[in-house]
Amino acid sequence: MNYTNSTLSYGRPPSIPPAYILDRVWAYVFVGIYVPLSIAITLGNALVIAAFFTTPKLKTKTNYFIVSLAVADLIVGTFSVPMWMYVLVTQDFSNPLYKAFQAVDMVSGVSSIMHLTCISLERCYAIIAPLKHMRIKKAVLYSAIVMSWSLGILSSVLKTSTGSNKKFVVTFVTSGFFFTPLLVIFIAYFLIFITARRSITAHRGRSLKKDLHIAYTVAVVIGIFVICWLPFFIISLLYTYCPSCTFVWDMRVVMTVKIFHYSNSVFNPIIYCVRNRRFYLAFARILRNPLICKDNSSNDELDSTRMNYKMTNRKKNMNCNGQDETCRLTVRFKGALG
Repeated sequence: MNYTNSTLSYGRPPSIPPAYILDRVWAYVFVGIYVPLSIAITLGNALVIAAFFTTPKLKTKTNYFIVSLAVADLIVGTFSVPMWMYVLVTQDFSNPLYKAFQAVDMVSGVSSIMHLTCISLERCYAIIAPLKHMRIKKAVLYSAIVMSWSLGILSSVLKTSTGSNKKFVVTFVTSGFFFTPLLVIFIAYFLIFITARRSITAHRGRSLKKDLHIAYTVAVVIGIFVICWLPFFIISLLYTYCPSCTFVWDMRVVMTVKIFHYSNSVFNPIIYCVRNRRFYLAFARILRNPLICKDNSSNDELDSTRMNYKMTNRKKNMNCNGQDETCRLTVRFKGALG
């Protein structure tokens, strides 16, 4: 049994006691957890991709990031988790397949974190500068998506090509691809929260309920991200800088940490899509009629919306008879806001 290339380390010190080697019973216990996890990741993110490409209304700026994030998470469900189960059962860490698993796992994991960061920044910009956000071109979105995948590839290349400088790699990857994005996400959602509070103050009617809803959403996004990824990077740092911390060599600890960070690929579709009514309706349509390739109801719904808008404005304009033009402009502005 060769442990010279475990997921979070580059060598097994001779002081590690035999009790820290994962026996076959524990291996199958964890496989029993990874199998439904892999299925949930694959189905959830495949549903997001299918909904995006079959529903024209979903092709918004934010959703381009979400569908690219779903692709990264789909790779986790279809490749990373199954390959990790294979390594877990065979416990052969010298197999070339294990090195391929490490490379792909690093690309999908880091690109997933970068996509979450891009979504946070895009949402922040949309709320702070809505008019400028409306003028963002698709080329900018595509560039951000390419950058997210490129950073994932860069992290994988760094890990496999730096030779003996292991401390530098672990420190650089942890600080550059976790703690820095985490700080950016915190700042972005803090600005979103502050801007929303100011908006609520200006419109006192919806005060407390909307305030609590925003706070809950922000807490869920940041909380799940930290819970899923923080243990993985802490264990990575302990492997590198704390040789006396022998508990981190326990393979059961490694298995549990991997469950946490793979779980983020399950929660991403829930956080960013299920709370979106359009995604929810698209999911329901696909699950009811999986053979229908495209949502043909969009044009009918758009025509219906336009008709209702015109009829509403006609009724409101009738109430302005005999009044000045300011009344009519006010009615049209309120009608545009819905």
